[in-house]
Amino acid sequence: DQLIMETAEVLKITFRQADIIGLLGGDEFVVVMVDESGKESVNSVKERLASAIVKRNEQPDRQYVLSLSFGIVRYDNNNPCTMEQLLSKADSMMYKAKKEPGVK
Repeated sequence: DQLIMETAEVLKITFRQADIIGLLGGDEFVVVMVDESGKESVNSVKERLASAIVKRNEQPDRQYVLSLSFGIVRYDNNNPCTMEQLLSKADSMMYKAKKEPGVK
């Protein structure tokens, strides 16, 4: 339960209320960014999330390491698609990232 609460806290500080975060199972999350301005890149958000996880794990007296796998996509008003398509794309991105060395 504590691990789930910590994960939720890290995700909450990383993403905005408008973004949609879903737990697929275990440590697997997908995020649909709903950023109408398009100012923030998916890569910058990935870096911010990775940094938040590192900071959390650097806290003293940790009993475990927080680690999660994630796929992040942006909803594009100019190229609309269904939520199912977005989640499928985020899921694919997550599995692609899992295959990269040193990336979750």
